[in-house]
Amino acid sequence: MKRSKALLMAVFLVTFLMTGCGAVNNLPHPDGLSSIIVSETGALTYDLGGVLDQDYYNVDELVSMARSEISEFNSQVGGAAVSLGDYSYDAATGRVYLPYQFTGTGYCEKLTGTKVFFGSVTQASLAGFDLSGMTFYSVKDGGAKPGSQIVSELSDRDVIITNLQGAVMGPRAPEYTSEGLFWVSGESGDYCNTLNHTGDYAVILLKK
Repeated sequence: MKRSKALLMAVFLVTFLMTGCGAVNNLPHPDGLSSIIVSETGALTYDLGGVLDQDYYNVDELVSMARSEISEFNSQVGGAAVSLGDYSYDAATGRVYLPYQFTGTGYCEKLTGTKVFFGSVTQASLAGFDLSGMTFYSVKDGGAKPGSQIVSELSDRDVIITNLQGAVMGPRAPEYTSEGLFWVSGESGDYCNTLNHTGDYAVILLKK
């Protein structure tokens, strides 16, 4: 599939970042971090945001480009795979958020290049993710657990796997994460910071 227009829209923005939330104004947009949110059903919101260069472009042009991209993508995949949620725009600062709402995590990679997997440990292994050679760390006390033990003992547990370096919000809090991740919990919202993850992708093992 040709290069996503979402990536090309960077030319519209002075500062370009990816943030994600279900309702744009109710979940955190951690400064400097890309972020996504995955629902219990596997639906995904990937929120394209930044500061609009108002000297050259306006928000209507940006929204029009986003809608055109979505229409073209849905035609290519043969269904309503993605829609645009209510965008948020602050004219005083130029900050804008365009929430791309995907019906499944696989569509996000096809459109944006960002990999997001949501399913059981067993399903992740069948999809080609090698968790057994990784080390996982308890969110509660930091204790290490080998991936081979995760695979053998917690095969029915759900994981979120992504190559995103930013913030990931899942339907439940994590119990274990791969190396370099940490859990942020506060008044502005809860998310898993994957900015410093090591390896090709970050893995978040969710609580039941």
